[in-house]
Order: sequence, then structure tokens, then C-alpha cells
Amino acid sequence: MLKATGGSYDFYNTQISSGALLDPFSFAGETAFAEYYVSLSANGQHGYRTNNQHDSIRLLTNLTLQIGERQHLQLFVANTSIATDNPGALTKAQFENNPKQAGAEPDIVVNPLTCIKAEDCRHAEYTQLHYVGLSYTNEFLTGHQVSISPFYQYWLHDVSRAQKFLIINQDYGAEIRYDLSGHVGMFPAALRVGFSPRFGESRTRVFVNDFGNRGPQLQQRFTQTINLGAYLEGQLEVDPRLSLIAGGRLVHSRREGTVTNFSPPDVAAQTLTATRTFSALSPKVGILYKLTSTSQVFGNVSRVYEPPINIQLIQALDVNGVPPNQAFIDLDAQRGWQFEIGYRGKAWEGLFIWDITAFDLELRNEHLVTELTVPGVGEVPTFANANKTRHTGVEVGGTLVFMRNVFTDLMAQSPDQLTFRSSYTWSRYKFLDDEFKFSGGRNVVDAKSGNTIPGVPEHWLSGELRYEHPEGFWLAPNVQWSPFGYFIDFQNTVKNPAFFVVNLKTGWRFTDQLQIFLEGRNLTNQNYAGSVLAGGGNNASPTGTQVFFPSWPLSVFAGMEFQL
Repeated sequence: MLKATGGSYDFYNTQISSGALLDPFSFAGETAFAEYYVSLSANGQHGYRTNNQHDSIRLLTNLTLQIGERQHLQLFVANTSIATDNPGALTKAQFENNPKQAGAEPDIVVNPLTCIKAEDCRHAEYTQLHYVGLSYTNEFLTGHQVSISPFYQYWLHDVSRAQKFLIINQDYGAEIRYDLSGHVGMFPAALRVGFSPRFGESRTRVFVNDFGNRGPQLQQRFTQTINLGAYLEGQLEVDPRLSLIAGGRLVHSRREGTVTNFSPPDVAAQTLTATRTFSALSPKVGILYKLTSTSQVFGNVSRVYEPPINIQLIQALDVNGVPPNQAFIDLDAQRGWQFEIGYRGKAWEGLFIWDITAFDLELRNEHLVTELTVPGVGEVPTFANANKTRHTGVEVGGTLVFMRNVFTDLMAQSPDQLTFRSSYTWSRYKFLDDEFKFSGGRNVVDAKSGNTIPGVPEHWLSGELRYEHPEGFWLAPNVQWSPFGYFIDFQNTVKNPAFFVVNLKTGWRFTDQLQIFLEGRNLTNQNYAGSVLAGGGNNASPTGTQVFFPSWPLSVFAGMEFQL
């Protein structure tokens, strides 16, 4: 298959791929089947903002071997190279007046060793990712299946921001799983047991950003991580309509870190070490009830446990404004209980499909990113644990084929049709206690009880109306709508304004092998910020808070797809 798309702001997206199922052959005394899939893709754009370019190349390879009826072997290899220039975030006033301009790096320590302007300091990222994974499955007895899936990943990340970072990560591990299906007495049952050890190490060197060049070294970090996870889940069908689900996951994570600070640059002055261990058992219970043969009600209650990642643990100051006396700050795992209930199904022979889910997540120690004002220095970012927070919401999605034979004859064997797809999310995320930090030389309230946790629209809607003609023509206008502004800071003083974006896609499939398509995005040319940086900034204001990322204005793209 060959696929190519091009359009506004030098956007391009190309892919060439091939796959085939080979003829059967004999292997280890069994009849075997092999297939392969290879994909090479390149995409990028030279955006409408200053210092906003992106180019990437991805090579994916998937080889599959089926040995008899009980053994399955799969090899997956991925290689990715990505080069990106980052324009940075803008204040609300900046993106409203001139969204094309580049910004400066927010959340930095203001001192002579930083280089904050995105264009002058050549803020950019270069990433290489190499991944290889193997999966082997063997159903050694009827109803008994074991799977083993080892992997290895190498990740290089060269980042230029207020400082320059060279990060090299290596991760490896495996998942071992046993699946059993059968009966408990007269009731159908299934059991899954698994173990997933994962190991990793990360080496990071931090340098002065000398206007895009690597200057003297400021810091060196080395972390090692051991993550051990074991899980068990069972399902019992006590009635043809009712299934009960129960299980749990045991997590053990050990982190070791070494941080060497250079002061002055290139002169090692201090080496800190730390070891942290996180362990928890997270149970889960659920229910699945079939109202009809095509619809079901479901619900579950589960414990949530998530240790902090290493980059959150390695900070210059803790939330009390104190430099840690070891490599890690005192940051706990976030934990809580999640409650979920939903209704999903289809009707009218699949013409109507729906999914409705309501959830409530009661968290303790939620991880927060905030800023500390240090007199004579500036704004210093760090991470903290919230006391209590609540995440409540409803997600609704569906597809409805509501009209056929719009322009075709009623007796047509292949009628045209109109299909409507839509999704709606309501989110209510709240702080349940006052949150404090030491900033500006004193204890201050970072967030008041009842404030909204920022960064997520309370209401979010998307919808698409798609017309398809049996001759191959299709037309699909769609919208994305954030009807109310949403907060971007813990104090709830600055909002990302509401926006309504209209897009249009159309195309023609001439044959099973060839189609062309055309797309217009943001047809009303609205100036809006599709994403923001949310957190506990100090003295947030529309003119001083750099958190807005302007989205593309009116843009047009065209492409083709050819398949042999």
C-alpha cells in the first residue's frame, strides 16, 4: 500500500507498506503458516509558528508464525527517529494578538545559565527509539494457555530547553501469563494469572544551553528501576445473563538514584543518592449483566495505586522550598478508589451503537506540578502530593445510521447512507482540601478546597456527519466544541477560552485499490489554543502566564491511497 498526504504549512505524511500470508509449510512436525507486515512512514510539517518544525521516520516490522493450531509466535520490531523544533507556550495576550510568534520556556530558574527564548536558544528535541518484542503463546491443553512476551527498548532523547538534556534510557522485561477456561461446578469460568517483571536504567546529563549549543555541564543523573507486577483475575458466569469478576494486582517498585551537581559548571561539587520502594495490593470487583443479546450493563470497583516516575522524584526543591538531602524528594504514590458503571450495546441490526459510562475517582496524594517563587532566583518547578481530590465524570458515545437511500433508489442493492457519530464528556475534577506550599518566603495556599483541578474542559463534544455513496464518494463534516472556558491554574484565575472548530473531509474511492481524499481543518479560521500547560503557577494572569499553545488556523490537505 502507498499512501501520501500533503497540505498547508509544508505538511506531509507518506507511508509505504507491504504484507502477505505465505504458503503453508512443515515446521517441527506441524503445518505452519507465516505472514509478515512491513511499514515505512515519514511525516512532518513546518508550522505556521516560528521555530515550529517536525520531521519523523518510522519503520515497523511484524512477523507472525502459526504452528499447528496451538502455538503462535510473533516478532515485532520498531525503529523511530523524530526531530522537532518547539515554539514554546504563549501568554493569553500573546496568542490572541500574534499566535505565530515563538515563546520563551516557562517554569525555569531565572539565572545567567538559562536560555529561555525558543527561537534564539534553538529549543528542539531529537529522539531515537528502538524496540524489539517477542510473543509466544501455547495452548498446551484445551482451555489451558500460556504466553511469554519479552521485550527490549532503547531510547535516546536530546532536548534543548532552558538547559540542554541528553537522556539515554534502556528498558527490558517480560510478561508471563496463564489463561484457564472451564467450569466451576456447572458454571462457566475463566481465570488469568500473570507476572510482569520490568527493569530499566536512565542516564541524564544536563548542560548550559549556550544558544543552542551544549555548554558546561550542570548535573548528571543515573537511576535504576525495578518494577514487579503480579495480577490475577477470575470471571464466573453464574447465570447466562450475569457474570461476576474479581481479581487484584500486586505492585512492587524499587528506585535507586544518584545525582551529581556541578558548581561551578564542569566542577563536581555534590553527589546525592537515594533509594525508594513502593508496594501495594490493588483489588478489583466487577459485574456484567446482559439486558439483551446485544446490550449489557457493567460496573466495577477497583483500587488505584501509581508510584511517581523518576523525573518527578528528582527536583531541586520540595514543596516546602527545601533542597533535598538525597537524590529524591519526598513524593508519595498516588492512591485511591475508582467506581465505574456503564451501559453499552447495539440495536436495529447494528444501525445504532452506544456506550455510556459514569465514573468517580477518589484520590489521595495526587501528583501535582507547581511552582515555587524563590526570592532572588525566580520560579522553580517541583512536584507535590495533594491531600484529597475527586475526579467525577460521564462519557457518552454513539453511532447512528439514521438515513438510507438519500439519493439512491429504494430498491438499490447497495444504498447510500447518512451516519452520525458523536461523543460527549462531562468532567468535574475538584480539590477537596486546601493545598499549601512554601513560596515567596512564606507558606501560601496553592489551591483552595473546592477549586477545579485545571487543564480539562468541563464539557467536551465532538461529532461527525458522514455521507457515503455506493459509487465510492463520501463526505464527512465534523466539529470539536469546548463550550465553556476551563481553568489552567490551581487558583482558578486564568481560563482557556471556549472554542468551536469546524472541519471537513471528503474523498472518492475509485476502485478497491485507489482512493483520493481532501480535508479542510478549522474552516472558520478560529484562533484558539487546543492545548495548555496546567499547574500551580504563581500570580497567574492573562499577560504573564505562558501556558497557551495556539492551534493551526485554516488549513487544507489532499492525499491519495493506492493498494495493490
